[in-house]
Amino acid sequence: MHYFYSLKIELVFILKEVISVKKVFFFFVVMILLSVNLYAFAFEAPQPPRWIWVDSTDIQGAWIDTQTLHFYKRNDYMHNNHRSVNYWVMYYYSQNNTHVMERVSMDFYCRTAKTLSETTYNDKNEVINFYDGAYSSYEDIIPNTFGEEEYYILSTM
Repeated sequence: MHYFYSLKIELVFILKEVISVKKVFFFFVVMILLSVNLYAFAFEAPQPPRWIWVDSTDIQGAWIDTQTLHFYKRNDYMHNNHRSVNYWVMYYYSQNNTHVMERVSMDFYCRTAKTLSETTYNDKNEVINFYDGAYSSYEDIIPNTFGEEEYYILSTM
């Protein structure tokens, strides 16, 4: 009888150690998972003071980079002395988790703008598309668009 009792005590002790090891292992696994920044895989909105929020919807958001603003007077035919700006704007698209960096030139007097270049990035920040619009034409800024919001923000600077 005494033999079975000591065997039972040893078995209980071994089970407690196994359970204790499992708990420690589980604790370490949980800590590792918690230490992984889950937000590293999601889009993080640009922060002020460098970026100015333009507007956003449930599908798209836009921010202007204030450190790359270049205001100037145009000197080309028919647009001489028009106040203009070149700037970078970032668009985020939630449907496919991409963002676009677009270089824009805007003429305040004519209320027109053109895309100088545009680069699209996936959620891993890899380039998936590029557009060179250096020879594109200025187009009217369409009412009730992000372009019009950008116009209002930049024209007051």
